[in-house]
Amino acid sequence: MSEITSWPTGGGETGALIRGRDWPATPLGPVDGWPAALRTAVDIMLESPEPTSVGWGPGCVQLYNDAYARLVHERHPALFGRPALEGWADVRAALQPILDTVFAGAAVVEEDRAVLLPGPARGRAEPRWFTFTFVPIHDDRGGVAGVFHRLVETTERKRAEAALRESEERHRLIVESARDYAILMIGPDRRITSWSPGAQAVYGWRGDEVLGRDFSLLFVPEDREAGAPEWELATAVEHGAAPDVRWHLRADGSRVFVDGTTRAVRGGDGALTGFLKIGQDVTGRRRVEEALRESEERYRLIVEGARDYAILTTDPDRRITGWSPGAEAVYGWTAGEATGQDVAMTFTPEDRAAGVPRLECATAAAQGWAPDVRWHLRSDGARVFIEGVTRALYQDGGALRGFLKVGQDVTERRRMDQALRELNETLEQRVEARTAELERANASLGEMQAELLSTNEMLTREIDERERADQARRELLRQLVTAEEQERARLSRELHDSVGQVVTALLLGLKALEREPGGPPAGVADLERLAGQIAREIHHVAAALRPPALDRLGLRRALEAHLEEWSRRYGVACDYQPLNVDDQRFEPEVETTLFRAVQEGLTNVARHAGARTVTLVLERRPGTVGVILEDDGAGFDVEPAMEAAARARRMGLPGLRERVELLGGTLEVESAPGSGTTLFVRLPDLGTPVARGMEVER
Repeated sequence: MSEITSWPTGGGETGALIRGRDWPATPLGPVDGWPAALRTAVDIMLESPEPTSVGWGPGCVQLYNDAYARLVHERHPALFGRPALEGWADVRAALQPILDTVFAGAAVVEEDRAVLLPGPARGRAEPRWFTFTFVPIHDDRGGVAGVFHRLVETTERKRAEAALRESEERHRLIVESARDYAILMIGPDRRITSWSPGAQAVYGWRGDEVLGRDFSLLFVPEDREAGAPEWELATAVEHGAAPDVRWHLRADGSRVFVDGTTRAVRGGDGALTGFLKIGQDVTGRRRVEEALRESEERYRLIVEGARDYAILTTDPDRRITGWSPGAEAVYGWTAGEATGQDVAMTFTPEDRAAGVPRLECATAAAQGWAPDVRWHLRSDGARVFIEGVTRALYQDGGALRGFLKVGQDVTERRRMDQALRELNETLEQRVEARTAELERANASLGEMQAELLSTNEMLTREIDERERADQARRELLRQLVTAEEQERARLSRELHDSVGQVVTALLLGLKALEREPGGPPAGVADLERLAGQIAREIHHVAAALRPPALDRLGLRRALEAHLEEWSRRYGVACDYQPLNVDDQRFEPEVETTLFRAVQEGLTNVARHAGARTVTLVLERRPGTVGVILEDDGAGFDVEPAMEAAARARRMGLPGLRERVELLGGTLEVESAPGSGTTLFVRLPDLGTPVARGMEVER
């Protein structure tokens, strides 16, 4: 039968276990017979808020409080009242030496011992740390009769210490890896106390060169003289932080622009312990920003200074985004009135109705630019004649960003041209009237009629003879041109087929010599290079005599290929612009003549111009097709040069002009010393051979 006792009072669940347990059947015996030392230890144990246990007797029967019961979790309540070594059999090897030491009269303390205990998730163990104390309990005779065991949990402290170590390690890694950030500490006496690898990378000094030195050595002389170091620290002390955005000095004397801050560092008591300086090297970005500001300022001055040019920009939807003072002067609207409006407001009503604004931007988007030469509208309703261009603007990725329109007001010049045309028409009318008067006078001179008729007949015969001679000369010239082109084609084929094959065979033979036993004979490599150069020259000469691309691909692609080859050969930048020309074919004589004109023009540029850039335009208009070849070279006086070439009977441009005129076309040259040269050649376009149902053998 269980022993019922009123002692101990309280103690929660474990106190109730003591009061209700059948102790006479245990090694401890009836509660009334427990020694005073045991009863006192149990009272202290039950009142303790910390996990506490008492082991008594030779078997170290274990009693414990509620806090200990919660700690041992599933071992409770089977552990209660059992010998300790039986209840903790799984850790007997560690527990036995401790008990032996305590029963020998010495206390045992184990600090920060890790124990795996069940966590919040059932069945999942988590480490917790405790400081274990095992203290002997002496009986009335002074011997050790038991063990007083208390656990003080240190888990939170251990975790805080681990977190602190982890934080310090992260801080160390951050400081050491932030090579583009200068991080340094300064003491209250302004001397540098720490120096990161990033600080060495930014400023150039090693740590052993700057530690202990005044931090003002980082400032440029003019900032030191102006008291910038003192101001920076005083501001940080007063406000907690101070900006540090200025030029600094490197160890080698060069300057570096740093964007950063200086912060005051204080201890827990608020006392100043030093300063933390963190800054990034933004020298490259600073210089780019300065260059960008200078570029924008130059652009602004150019735009604002060009008062006789209207310069404006639009977005892809043709909404005005930029409006220069020149645009305001030409069109009359202010920037505030124009910005955000459709650029179509500057076009005349009839052009807007015809869709000209949309067509102009579509053309610029398709080919990069579009001409803008037409009457425009001013804010007051007046009209202004603009001569300009609209260019497409693209982003880095190739997306359309908008359009740039640049135009000059040429209204007065346009009106003067109109007045001149009207004057010419008046003069023509006067000439016609005077001619009529002369005809009437001639009619009254009947006596001279016979003589005049005879003279007219003679002149007519002479004119007919001259026309026949001129026709024969033109026919002869046509035959010469045809014969020349045929001979060029024959020579081109012979160079390519015969001489080219010989050179190819030579190259193959030289390659075979390289594989001879013992290595190639001396000089074979030089002969290979020479043979390769000869092959390239033969190819170049054959292409110059009769380019295959002209026969196979037509004029547009032949000119493009010839211009690219010429640009590579002579190192001159070239711009090719085919306008209204696709891959359609023209009359063979037209294609050949235009190609020879460009060929002759480029030859003259290479020989005489010293140009940096060349622009070639192939343009088809209704009824005509032509080329415009322009360079920025030295230029020349056109008339004296053409007369000298004619007197010397050099073919060149005079011969080319005859060839062009033979086909009913025109050739014009515009040039002046120092102003470059422009060659204009235009021929009749009677339609492509296919369109007229003709078969052209090329």
